[in-house]
Amino acid sequence: MRYILFALLISFVACNSSSPSVEAAVETPTDPKAEKTVKTAKLLPPKQFAAALAANASAQLVDVRTLDEYRAGFIDNAVNIDFYDKKFADNLRAQLNQKHPTFVYCKSGGRSGKTAQQLLQMGFTDVYDLQGGYTAWIRAQQNELPSTPKVEDH
Repeated sequence: MRYILFALLISFVACNSSSPSVEAAVETPTDPKAEKTVKTAKLLPPKQFAAALAANASAQLVDVRTLDEYRAGFIDNAVNIDFYDKKFADNLRAQLNQKHPTFVYCKSGGRSGKTAQQLLQMGFTDVYDLQGGYTAWIRAQQNELPSTPKVEDH
């Protein structure tokens, strides 16, 4: 009995251990007669999000928070398209290019996750979502700073 419980515990831990990248799937039919294809948005933690963003010269970065949230601080070069705007979908279509990699974030990941799925349904193929949102981005930047400044003796 102990061995069965131990094996179940090991299986549970192995199945629930996650890699830094998580993908959200959206099924879209490409041909009504063909099988469904699955498009995915890559959910990346801040460091990987930053690296992927830097590696894509044609990347477009979208902040889907409100204008007040955006004004309080944003990632450099981000375009603000307010998730709560009545014309949100129209604004996405008007301001973004489907053929370019699209990076999206919000405060903590809820709105950007929904936006990433919406972009995939609209025909975008290369979509990245910032895991934990702007809050995680700031936290990751703060963790990069030295905890105590070094004072040199001269």
